[in-house]
Amino acid sequence: MKTTPGEIYTKLIASVVIVLIGVYVLFNCRYYDFSSKTNMPVRVSEERYGGEAYTGIQNAGAQTANNVHSLYYRFDKFVEILLRTIGLLLILLGVEGFFVSLFRLSRKE
Repeated sequence: MKTTPGEIYTKLIASVVIVLIGVYVLFNCRYYDFSSKTNMPVRVSEERYGGEAYTGIQNAGAQTANNVHSLYYRFDKFVEILLRTIGLLLILLGVEGFFVSLFRLSRKE
């Protein structure tokens, strides 16, 4: 199938847009920022009380809260790695499309 120079220029522009979107996703997308101390949830500590049942219930609640915090932090890191990977893939696809379009344009002329 023959491609016209107008289609090739459109693919060049689309490749540049894809690279720009990839750069934005790679450097600007953050799911949640745990680096700030104001955003960091406080860990719940375990306590000892006179009644064994109350101590067990409080410690189970504290352990559950700490586990949820740990899972949320890991999920945050997973999403950040996923966004960076998507950004890199967009950049690579855009650069590849750009050079393929340039190659096709140079063969036309």
